[in-house]
Amino acid sequence: MPVRPLLVILSALVLAGTAAAHEPRVMGIGQKQNGEKIAINVGDTLVVTLPANAATSFNWRLAAVTRTVLRPDANGYVAALKPPLAQGAAGVAVFIFKAVKVGTSTLRINYIKTGVKAPAKIFATTVTVRPKEA
Repeated sequence: MPVRPLLVILSALVLAGTAAAHEPRVMGIGQKQNGEKIAINVGDTLVVTLPANAATSFNWRLAAVTRTVLRPDANGYVAALKPPLAQGAAGVAVFIFKAVKVGTSTLRINYIKTGVKAPAKIFATTVTVRPKEA
């Protein structure tokens, strides 16, 4: 391939990549990121997925977040999509947050048994929200 068309293609790819870098992103995290520090930009969406089982008396509950920095948008439970699809099969708890302001937030989600105050498990991370990339 001649050099000139290759340069045009590379330039187009670089420009397309830069344009995409400015769009809000969706970042997914889970159990592997427990205890880690996460950095996202204002406007990004953070999706936390944690293993869960709706057939038990345990539920993941949001325990701490700085709502002015990281706004909770939704949460729910998604049943397993692969066999076994039998009642009692494990799925995932999903928490969705929107980064709304520059700052830092501790995000803590507790796995709690109904009627018990102390959590059986804790998911915790520190989320830093940076200014939106220009």
